[in-house]
Amino acid sequence: MSVEKYLVGPVVVLSGAALIAGCGGSDSKSGGSGQAAKYDISKVAGAKGSLPPGYDPMDLESDTVTQEKLDAPGVGALSTTPPSVVTPAECASLLKPLAPAGVGAKTAGFIGSNQEGHTIIVMAAEAAKAAELGPAGCDHITVDSTDGVTATVDRVPGPDIAGAKTMGVQAHITAGGKPIEETTFTAVLGDKTVAVVQADVDPQTAKDLLVKAVAAMKS
Repeated sequence: MSVEKYLVGPVVVLSGAALIAGCGGSDSKSGGSGQAAKYDISKVAGAKGSLPPGYDPMDLESDTVTQEKLDAPGVGALSTTPPSVVTPAECASLLKPLAPAGVGAKTAGFIGSNQEGHTIIVMAAEAAKAAELGPAGCDHITVDSTDGVTATVDRVPGPDIAGAKTMGVQAHITAGGKPIEETTFTAVLGDKTVAVVQADVDPQTAKDLLVKAVAAMKS
């Protein structure tokens, strides 16, 4: 199973929505003292035990992000290219799940799902160059397409994690007349490590799981 099938390509998990990565701005940044922590993305699987009761975990294959995978339709299978219209256009990276890590990033992670069809995705990436949450001014964007899919995406505060910059994204998608709600929390750890959790359940669950994922990766 390809990691990018869920993160940066046409997807079916979370009712057709993929993992979101987005713009920065009023992000949360918790400073730490002393030597910077080191992170091992292969250890993110240690957070599987923190999934809510009833969720069965499944590991995702380790992979490398390519430009094609990064540019493929992302959240809600929405494209950032015509005929889709992203407003403001400069905030299109909000729809690119692994934008903070970028091309060349190594990825690892897992998915948890339950019998009700809810899904939680937990990912970690090691960027080839400095990771950034993105440009300021992307607090709210809209997406319109010709196939009846529309979305509004809002930035919300991320959890406080020592030594990390964090942010949250709430996506409100309408596809075929059906509303879909998702929350994603992202953390940039040090210079090159990125952790992301997306869930179509209680946002606090995703926020808590991001904290657990970061703790699991510390070496």
